[in-house]
Amino acid sequence: MHRPQHIGEMITDGKGRVVYLKTFRLTDKQVRRGHVLHRLAAHDWQVGRAAEAMGIGHRELMRRVEHLGFEGLLKLHG
Repeated sequence: MHRPQHIGEMITDGKGRVVYLKTFRLTDKQVRRGHVLHRLAAHDWQVGRAAEAMGIGHRELMRRVEHLGFEGLLKLHG
């Protein structure tokens, strides 16, 4: 099992002190979605390059992209 991951926001005052802090725990699916998006963006949305960097095949990455509902993003960047 892996450590929970969080995302949030922090507001500080003029002296750098925290005056507001709110975090949300990400679900496993949200973490997977973020990982896939990060890898694709880092490789200029080229599925083959991203898949190679992830150590998986093109077909497997496309399966993940479709499962996560990101096919439309690839069309925008294609």
